[in-house]
Amino acid sequence: MKDFKILYVDSDENYSTELVETFKKYDIHLDTTSDLEAAKTFIESSKLSLLITETRITNDSTLDLLMYIRDDPDLSTLPIVILTSDRSKSTVIEAMKYDIANYLIKPCKEDDLISAVLLNAEDQTIFDASHNSLA
Repeated sequence: MKDFKILYVDSDENYSTELVETFKKYDIHLDTTSDLEAAKTFIESSKLSLLITETRITNDSTLDLLMYIRDDPDLSTLPIVILTSDRSKSTVIEAMKYDIANYLIKPCKEDDLISAVLLNAEDQTIFDASHNSLA
C-alpha cells in the first residue's frame, strides 16, 4: 500500500509491535506512537490516509485528538478507526460523535481489522491491489 500512510496510536507498545507485524503480512506499512502530542505532530507533518487509535491512552484523552482532527478543515475527513479494549457504551457513543469509520474491540480478528483498513482506503487502486492479496 504505497503512499497510504496509517498511524496507530496506543500506549501499549507490545500491542503496537504485534500490529506492525500483522500489517507487514499484507504489505501495509504502519507508523505507531504512544503519545497523543506526537500523533498530532505526525498528522500535521504527513499526508495521513487513516488513523487507528486506542481510546485508553495513558493520562491523555483520545477524544481530544478526535476533536482536534474533526475541528481542522484540512483533517476533518480523515478516516478514523477505533481499536480498543474499552467496552463501555459511553465511550462508543462519545466516539461516534466524531464520525468514526469503525469501532473494533480488542482482541479483534485479523480479518476484521484488515478489512476496516481496506474499506477506508482513499485510493481505489490501492484497495484493489491490497484486497487481492487477502484471497
